[in-house]
Amino acid sequence: MKSSLILVALLSLTAAKSVDQNALLKNGFGDVRNSLESDELTARINEFVDRICDNFPAFAEKQKLEPIVLQDIKQHFLTASIELTHGKISGLSHVYRDGNVTVTYDHDANIVTLNLPIFFKKISFTYDYHVVVFLVGPKGGLTGSIDNFRLSINLSLDLNTYQAKLNKIKTSNSGHITVKFDGHLTDAILNILSQFVTTALHPILQGFIEAIVKIASTNVVDSVNKVIDEILHPDVIKNFNFAQYQQYLR
Repeated sequence: MKSSLILVALLSLTAAKSVDQNALLKNGFGDVRNSLESDELTARINEFVDRICDNFPAFAEKQKLEPIVLQDIKQHFLTASIELTHGKISGLSHVYRDGNVTVTYDHDANIVTLNLPIFFKKISFTYDYHVVVFLVGPKGGLTGSIDNFRLSINLSLDLNTYQAKLNKIKTSNSGHITVKFDGHLTDAILNILSQFVTTALHPILQGFIEAIVKIASTNVVDSVNKVIDEILHPDVIKNFNFAQYQQYLR
């Protein structure tokens, strides 16, 4: 899916590039463990994330990753109903680091945890709408945006099993939503739509965005595990080309 590709590329490139492949092969992750004792790794990952974020919009445009199709929405009220169809969302390729990427190492459990805070400056969306009040009502289109949507992605790597996993996705700020409806709408219809945007549409879109990030992050885990598996098997590593990642970091 397009939604998966957007953040899969972003996060898997970071994970793969931030690891010293020679250290992994020669020392069984020993050098990586030692590097977690200092701030150097955090600075390195911050730099890689920023570089990838800067280059990612061009990559997304080339691969035609956006817009992403949204599910239809239908809400019923006592005397009215609202149906949104043909929805599309874009802006997820314009992602930015929101503070330091934190890396922690639990010595007892032998687990590395990475927390990646990100934000989207402007997520744009469109829908066709149909409002029905007492069996009649207008149809039209709407355009909107969510500004400064912030969330964090928490991943971990178990150095006992060399397996990565997604721990959680957490929204810290669902942003500010703005919506414009075309057509000549009465005050009564506008009031219904405005209430719908605040109480229903914004939370629904937040859920869509979180789902996109979760799907992508789950695929990131699979990508990271594949990289690790190829690193730990010399017969496979000979055929593994890390240059495929480097093109996005130039």
